[in-house]
Amino acid sequence: MVKKFLALALAATAMVWAAEPVMDGGSLIGDEVNWAGLADNFGSSVSITSKNPLIASFELVKSLPNKEDTTETNWVWAEVSPGYTADFSNLESIEIEGTFSKSTRLTLVGIPTGVGAFINVLSGTVNKTIEINTTNFAPSWGSTENAIDLSKMTGISFTSGGDENCIYEINITKLILHTTGGDNPGPGPGPGPEPTAEYIELISDDEEMQENWEVMGAKLNNEGDDTENLTEADGLVINSYYPILEAKLPFGSSNETDDIWAWVSLSSYIAESLEGLDSIIIEYEADEDMAVVISMPGDHEFSVKLSKSNVKKTVTAKIGQFSLPSWDKWSGSLDLTKADGISFAPHEDVEGSDGKIITIKLHSVKVYGVDDEGDDPYPNSKPKGAIAKSANIAVTGISAGKLGLNVPSTGNYSIAVYSVDGRMLAQTKANLVKGINTLPINKNLAHGIAVVRVQGANTTLIKKISIR
Repeated sequence: MVKKFLALALAATAMVWAAEPVMDGGSLIGDEVNWAGLADNFGSSVSITSKNPLIASFELVKSLPNKEDTTETNWVWAEVSPGYTADFSNLESIEIEGTFSKSTRLTLVGIPTGVGAFINVLSGTVNKTIEINTTNFAPSWGSTENAIDLSKMTGISFTSGGDENCIYEINITKLILHTTGGDNPGPGPGPGPEPTAEYIELISDDEEMQENWEVMGAKLNNEGDDTENLTEADGLVINSYYPILEAKLPFGSSNETDDIWAWVSLSSYIAESLEGLDSIIIEYEADEDMAVVISMPGDHEFSVKLSKSNVKKTVTAKIGQFSLPSWDKWSGSLDLTKADGISFAPHEDVEGSDGKIITIKLHSVKVYGVDDEGDDPYPNSKPKGAIAKSANIAVTGISAGKLGLNVPSTGNYSIAVYSVDGRMLAQTKANLVKGINTLPINKNLAHGIAVVRVQGANTTLIKKISIR
């Protein structure tokens, strides 16, 4: 049995299409249509290998044992959703051609609490037009009404059926939404409606966007009683930034007895805070299980698992799916106002070993809901550009408790130093002169990697540096 909780209905909110109609007969199958996958937190996954035709697969694990059926979140599921309109009021029928290796649910999704979803089960080879009525669509999870209120429907999805511990293969060659007014509420041929949901694309040919990416980490020293920074000599490197960001992440052994841990991550600064973050859609390849991580002050890392894959895989990480690792018993919650970036790191189940180097390739990382406060917001499919512009501020380093800075103009500046997990290590304000400045910051800073933030009039620099 597969059961879904109501948060599933939000799967495609990151891809809302304008309700402006296009001509009836426009297909939702095509390269111009955004499709995204979503799955449970128990290890199931979605892979989208083609959008024209749509070829997707769900790899489902088995539901958690020994739980009551009334606990909605113990059931496994996966789904794919296309970009869609927010107004389905005039939807009359759905025309579909495709093949489904296992029973798959064509689902009309309603966002408001109590609306839930209505499903039509597809199996084998399908070539038909499905009228929108209660004969063809039965109420499913979250539904408190038997009748379909199309004014409350906000999208469609293809969702795993009742089989578990298996793979669903989906191949859809045609998907057309017909309305009573002769209009298709979804995107179609020709100009059609433009997507309205904005996102920040982190994989970009913009040099300033690329500068926001950095790899860092630590390994055991020769004695095994402390850590030292990873370097390029260890294999730590970003090989390329665009059109695919490829990074090599050395992940060595740890000293568990003395609680000394090796770690490595690929990180990107996004904005002053992640307030408003709704979801992150990631297209990636990785030769080990990875995690997309949002860090909180105090060494608390909220993450979503990215299963290893040697082919491009798409995962939608909704903000409600981020959770603490099993070893962190902190009772606090994720506060996006205290986070300013995301990281990719080996999943907690992956063991480091001497000589191990993990390769991760990021084809696309779309961040929905975050305001980068830029002056020129780009539409959906274009990167929003640099998040923070340095305006030629340069940090020359921290050594013996002193920070070296080169600033473009004389004036007041705020300087803060943070640990990589977000803890503030030092903070000061100073009137700096144009050019090179040296100011005391904190003579007790430990050697290692830190993040320096320098903010002046209309200019900000955030940079990871090594404290010597």
